[in-house]
Amino acid sequence: MTHGLQRIMIFLLLLIPLGFLILCGVLYFQQDAMIFRPSRSSWEESERRAAAEGFAPWRNAAGDMIGWQSLDGDPAHVLLVMNGNGGSALGRAHYRQICRQTGEDWKTYLLEYPGYGSRDGQPSEPALTAAACEAVDVLATETGRTIWLLGESLGSGTACATVRERPTQIAGVILVTPFNSLAAAAQYHYPWLPVSVFLRTRFASDENLANYPGQVAFLLGAKDQTVPAVLGQKLYDGYKGQKRLWIDPEGTHSLSTFLAAQWAEIVQWLQAEREKTPHAEDGTEG
Repeated sequence: MTHGLQRIMIFLLLLIPLGFLILCGVLYFQQDAMIFRPSRSSWEESERRAAAEGFAPWRNAAGDMIGWQSLDGDPAHVLLVMNGNGGSALGRAHYRQICRQTGEDWKTYLLEYPGYGSRDGQPSEPALTAAACEAVDVLATETGRTIWLLGESLGSGTACATVRERPTQIAGVILVTPFNSLAAAAQYHYPWLPVSVFLRTRFASDENLANYPGQVAFLLGAKDQTVPAVLGQKLYDGYKGQKRLWIDPEGTHSLSTFLAAQWAEIVQWLQAEREKTPHAEDGTEG
Protein backbone atom coordinates (compact mmCIF):
# COMPACT_ATOMS: atom_id res chain seq x y z
CA MET A 1 0.00 0.00 0.00
CA THR A 2 1.41 3.38 -1.00
CA HIS A 3 1.78 6.24 1.46
CA GLY A 4 -0.74 8.24 -0.57
CA LEU A 5 -3.39 5.54 -0.29
CA GLN A 6 -2.70 5.17 3.44
CA ARG A 7 -3.28 8.89 3.94
CA ILE A 8 -6.58 8.71 2.04
CA MET A 9 -7.79 5.78 4.15
CA ILE A 10 -6.82 7.50 7.40
CA PHE A 11 -8.60 10.64 6.25
CA LEU A 12 -11.75 8.66 5.46
CA LEU A 13 -11.61 6.85 8.80
CA LEU A 14 -11.43 10.20 10.57
CA LEU A 15 -14.06 11.80 8.36
CA ILE A 16 -16.78 9.26 9.13
CA PRO A 17 -16.90 9.77 12.94
CA LEU A 18 -16.41 13.51 12.48
CA GLY A 19 -19.38 13.64 10.13
CA PHE A 20 -21.43 11.63 12.61
CA LEU A 21 -20.57 14.05 15.42
CA ILE A 22 -21.48 17.03 13.23
CA LEU A 23 -24.83 15.42 12.39
CA CYS A 24 -25.52 14.78 16.08
CA GLY A 25 -24.68 18.42 16.81
CA VAL A 26 -27.07 19.68 14.13
CA LEU A 27 -29.86 17.45 15.45
CA TYR A 28 -29.20 18.59 19.02
CA PHE A 29 -29.51 22.28 18.20
CA GLN A 30 -32.35 21.84 15.70
CA GLN A 31 -34.44 19.36 17.69
CA ASP A 32 -37.04 21.90 18.84
CA ALA A 33 -37.77 22.81 15.23
CA MET A 34 -38.11 19.11 14.41
CA ILE A 35 -40.38 18.32 17.38
CA PHE A 36 -42.60 21.40 17.46
CA ARG A 37 -44.05 22.43 14.11
CA PRO A 38 -46.65 25.10 14.83
CA SER A 39 -48.86 26.92 12.38
CA ARG A 40 -48.93 30.64 13.08
CA SER A 41 -51.79 33.02 12.30
CA SER A 42 -52.83 36.55 13.13
CA TRP A 43 -55.29 37.19 15.93
CA GLU A 44 -57.92 38.41 13.45
CA GLU A 45 -57.53 35.33 11.28
CA SER A 46 -57.78 33.02 14.30
CA GLU A 47 -60.92 34.74 15.58
CA ARG A 48 -62.62 34.45 12.20
CA ARG A 49 -61.77 30.78 11.96
CA ALA A 50 -62.88 30.14 15.54
CA ALA A 51 -66.23 31.84 14.99
CA ALA A 52 -66.83 29.74 11.87
CA GLU A 53 -66.15 26.59 13.94
CA GLY A 54 -68.42 27.67 16.81
CA PHE A 55 -65.63 28.68 19.18
CA ALA A 56 -64.69 31.84 21.06
CA PRO A 57 -61.43 32.97 22.68
CA TRP A 58 -60.65 31.37 26.05
CA ARG A 59 -58.74 33.53 28.51
CA ASN A 60 -57.21 33.16 31.94
CA ALA A 61 -57.93 35.43 34.91
CA ALA A 62 -55.36 37.94 33.67
CA GLY A 63 -57.13 38.21 30.32
CA ASP A 64 -54.45 36.39 28.35
CA MET A 65 -55.63 34.11 25.56
CA ILE A 66 -54.86 30.46 26.38
CA GLY A 67 -57.07 28.70 23.84
CA TRP A 68 -60.57 28.40 22.48
CA GLN A 69 -63.91 27.36 24.01
CA SER A 70 -66.99 26.04 22.26
CA LEU A 71 -70.01 28.31 22.36
CA ASP A 72 -72.26 25.38 23.24
CA GLY A 73 -71.98 22.39 25.54
CA ASP A 74 -72.51 21.65 29.22
CA PRO A 75 -70.00 23.72 31.24
CA ALA A 76 -70.21 21.22 34.10
CA HIS A 77 -68.64 18.52 31.89
CA VAL A 78 -65.71 19.70 29.80
CA LEU A 79 -63.27 18.15 27.34
CA LEU A 80 -59.82 19.76 27.24
CA VAL A 81 -58.05 18.89 23.97
CA MET A 82 -54.28 18.88 23.51
CA ASN A 83 -53.23 18.61 19.87
CA GLY A 84 -50.20 17.03 18.23
CA ASN A 85 -46.97 18.73 17.25
CA GLY A 86 -48.22 20.41 14.07
CA GLY A 87 -50.92 22.91 13.18
CA SER A 88 -52.74 24.78 15.93
CA ALA A 89 -55.56 24.20 18.40
CA LEU A 90 -58.36 25.17 16.00
CA GLY A 91 -57.43 22.21 13.83
CA ARG A 92 -59.10 20.07 16.52
CA ALA A 93 -62.46 21.85 16.57
CA HIS A 94 -64.03 18.64 15.21
CA TYR A 95 -63.95 17.13 18.71
CA ARG A 96 -66.87 19.36 19.66
CA GLN A 97 -68.77 18.04 16.65
CA ILE A 98 -68.03 14.47 17.76
CA CYS A 99 -69.41 15.24 21.22
CA ARG A 100 -72.50 16.85 19.73
CA GLN A 101 -73.24 14.02 17.31
CA THR A 102 -72.95 11.30 19.95
CA GLY A 103 -75.15 13.05 22.50
CA GLU A 104 -72.39 13.80 25.00
CA ASP A 105 -72.95 17.48 25.58
CA TRP A 106 -69.44 18.27 26.79
CA LYS A 107 -68.28 21.83 26.42
CA THR A 108 -65.00 21.63 24.52
CA TYR A 109 -61.85 23.61 25.24
CA LEU A 110 -58.89 23.64 22.86
CA LEU A 111 -55.56 24.44 24.52
CA GLU A 112 -53.38 26.66 22.34
CA TYR A 113 -49.73 25.90 23.01
CA PRO A 114 -47.27 28.78 23.47
CA GLY A 115 -45.92 29.69 20.05
CA TYR A 116 -48.86 28.09 18.20
CA GLY A 117 -51.70 29.85 16.37
CA SER A 118 -51.82 33.44 17.57
CA ARG A 119 -50.52 32.72 21.08
CA ASP A 120 -47.23 34.26 22.13
CA GLY A 121 -44.35 32.24 23.49
CA GLN A 122 -41.91 29.53 22.52
CA PRO A 123 -42.91 25.85 22.55
CA SER A 124 -40.99 23.43 24.76
CA GLU A 125 -41.86 20.58 27.11
CA PRO A 126 -41.89 22.83 30.22
CA ALA A 127 -43.88 25.52 28.37
CA LEU A 128 -46.52 23.08 27.11
CA THR A 129 -46.84 21.41 30.51
CA ALA A 130 -47.16 24.75 32.31
CA ALA A 131 -49.78 25.94 29.80
CA ALA A 132 -51.77 22.73 30.24
CA CYS A 133 -51.64 22.91 34.03
CA GLU A 134 -52.77 26.53 33.93
CA ALA A 135 -55.67 25.53 31.67
CA VAL A 136 -56.75 22.84 34.14
CA ASP A 137 -56.49 25.32 37.01
CA VAL A 138 -58.69 27.81 35.14
CA LEU A 139 -61.30 25.14 34.46
CA ALA A 140 -61.17 23.83 38.03
CA THR A 141 -62.17 27.19 39.52
CA GLU A 142 -65.79 26.15 38.98
CA THR A 143 -66.67 23.76 41.82
CA GLY A 144 -68.03 20.37 40.79
CA ARG A 145 -66.89 20.65 37.19
CA THR A 146 -65.77 17.37 35.61
CA ILE A 147 -62.64 17.70 33.48
CA TRP A 148 -61.66 15.15 30.86
CA LEU A 149 -58.39 15.37 28.94
CA LEU A 150 -57.79 14.28 25.37
CA GLY A 151 -54.25 14.22 24.04
CA GLU A 152 -53.27 13.12 20.58
CA SER A 153 -49.75 12.21 19.48
CA LEU A 154 -47.41 14.78 21.06
CA GLY A 155 -50.46 16.03 22.97
CA SER A 156 -50.65 12.63 24.68
CA GLY A 157 -47.28 13.47 26.21
CA THR A 158 -48.62 16.84 27.35
CA ALA A 159 -51.73 15.18 28.80
CA CYS A 160 -49.68 12.63 30.77
CA ALA A 161 -47.39 15.39 32.06
CA THR A 162 -50.49 17.29 33.17
CA VAL A 163 -52.05 14.44 35.13
CA ARG A 164 -48.75 14.00 36.93
CA GLU A 165 -49.03 17.61 38.13
CA ARG A 166 -52.81 17.75 38.58
CA PRO A 167 -53.90 14.14 39.28
CA THR A 168 -56.97 14.87 41.43
CA GLN A 169 -58.39 17.49 39.08
CA ILE A 170 -58.68 15.19 36.06
CA ALA A 171 -61.63 12.77 35.87
CA GLY A 172 -60.22 10.70 33.01
CA VAL A 173 -57.89 10.78 30.03
CA ILE A 174 -58.21 9.79 26.38
CA LEU A 175 -54.87 9.15 24.67
CA VAL A 176 -54.90 9.01 20.86
CA THR A 177 -51.83 7.47 19.16
CA PRO A 178 -49.70 7.87 22.31
CA PHE A 179 -46.08 6.87 22.94
CA ASN A 180 -44.44 5.57 26.10
CA SER A 181 -41.80 8.29 25.76
CA LEU A 182 -40.71 10.72 23.10
CA ALA A 183 -37.22 9.27 23.33
CA ALA A 184 -38.59 5.85 22.38
CA ALA A 185 -40.49 7.37 19.45
CA ALA A 186 -37.37 9.19 18.26
CA GLN A 187 -35.25 6.06 18.65
CA TYR A 188 -37.70 4.18 16.43
CA HIS A 189 -37.16 6.66 13.61
CA TYR A 190 -33.40 7.09 14.21
CA PRO A 191 -32.16 3.71 15.50
CA TRP A 192 -28.56 4.56 14.58
CA LEU A 193 -28.44 7.70 16.73
CA PRO A 194 -27.81 7.95 20.51
CA VAL A 195 -31.15 9.73 20.91
CA SER A 196 -31.37 9.39 24.69
CA VAL A 197 -28.06 11.26 25.07
CA PHE A 198 -29.01 14.53 23.40
CA LEU A 199 -32.83 14.66 23.41
CA ARG A 200 -33.93 17.53 25.66
CA THR A 201 -37.67 17.04 25.20
CA ARG A 202 -38.49 13.77 26.91
CA PHE A 203 -42.26 13.53 27.55
CA ALA A 204 -41.78 10.32 29.56
CA SER A 205 -45.45 9.36 29.55
CA ASP A 206 -44.84 5.99 31.18
CA GLU A 207 -43.36 7.73 34.23
CA ASN A 208 -45.83 10.62 34.23
CA LEU A 209 -48.87 8.38 34.06
CA ALA A 210 -47.69 5.85 36.64
CA ASN A 211 -49.46 7.24 39.72
CA TYR A 212 -52.57 8.70 38.09
CA PRO A 213 -55.69 7.45 39.93
CA GLY A 214 -58.21 7.96 37.13
CA GLN A 215 -59.36 6.13 34.02
CA VAL A 216 -57.33 6.11 30.82
CA ALA A 217 -58.61 5.17 27.35
CA PHE A 218 -55.95 4.26 24.77
CA LEU A 219 -56.56 4.47 21.01
CA LEU A 220 -53.96 3.05 18.63
CA GLY A 221 -53.64 2.69 14.87
CA ALA A 222 -52.22 -0.69 13.87
CA LYS A 223 -50.65 0.80 10.72
CA ASP A 224 -49.37 4.00 12.31
CA GLN A 225 -45.86 4.72 11.01
CA THR A 226 -45.47 8.05 12.82
CA VAL A 227 -46.01 6.73 16.34
CA PRO A 228 -45.97 2.93 15.95
CA ALA A 229 -48.69 1.11 17.85
CA VAL A 230 -46.04 -0.88 19.73
CA LEU A 231 -45.09 2.28 21.65
CA GLY A 232 -48.69 2.94 22.68
CA GLN A 233 -49.05 -0.74 23.57
CA LYS A 234 -46.04 -0.47 25.88
CA LEU A 235 -47.60 2.55 27.58
CA TYR A 236 -50.88 0.66 27.98
CA ASP A 237 -49.20 -2.50 29.29
CA GLY A 238 -47.14 -0.57 31.82
CA TYR A 239 -50.05 1.43 33.22
CA LYS A 240 -51.44 -0.28 36.32
CA GLY A 241 -54.58 1.82 36.72
CA GLN A 242 -58.05 1.50 35.20
CA LYS A 243 -57.61 1.29 31.47
CA ARG A 244 -59.09 0.10 28.20
CA LEU A 245 -57.58 -0.28 24.76
CA TRP A 246 -59.11 0.40 21.35
CA ILE A 247 -57.13 -0.54 18.23
CA ASP A 248 -58.07 0.42 14.69
CA PRO A 249 -56.68 -2.47 12.57
CA GLU A 250 -56.47 -0.20 9.51
CA GLY A 251 -55.63 2.96 11.39
CA THR A 252 -52.66 5.16 10.57
CA HIS A 253 -51.66 8.24 12.58
CA SER A 254 -55.01 9.97 12.05
CA LEU A 255 -57.80 8.21 13.91
CA SER A 256 -60.53 10.85 13.57
CA THR A 257 -63.05 8.57 11.85
CA PHE A 258 -62.32 5.64 14.17
CA LEU A 259 -62.52 7.87 17.24
CA ALA A 260 -65.88 9.30 16.14
CA ALA A 261 -67.24 5.77 15.65
CA GLN A 262 -66.01 4.64 19.08
CA TRP A 263 -66.69 7.86 20.97
CA ALA A 264 -69.98 6.88 22.62
CA GLU A 265 -68.45 3.62 23.86
CA ILE A 266 -65.33 5.40 25.13
CA VAL A 267 -67.37 7.96 27.04
CA GLN A 268 -69.70 5.32 28.45
CA TRP A 269 -66.72 3.33 29.73
CA LEU A 270 -65.03 6.38 31.26
CA GLN A 271 -68.17 7.48 33.07
CA ALA A 272 -69.10 3.96 34.23
CA GLU A 273 -65.63 3.36 35.66
CA ARG A 274 -65.68 6.74 37.35
CA GLU A 275 -68.99 5.97 39.05
CA LYS A 276 -67.56 2.70 40.41
CA THR A 277 -64.44 4.36 41.83
CA PRO A 278 -64.33 6.74 44.82
CA HIS A 279 -62.94 10.10 43.70
CA ALA A 280 -62.08 13.36 45.31
CA GLU A 281 -64.26 16.28 44.28
CA ASP A 282 -63.01 17.64 40.97
CA GLY A 283 -60.47 20.39 41.52
CA THR A 284 -59.95 19.59 45.20
CA GLU A 285 -57.76 17.30 47.27
CA GLY A 286 -59.49 14.32 48.80
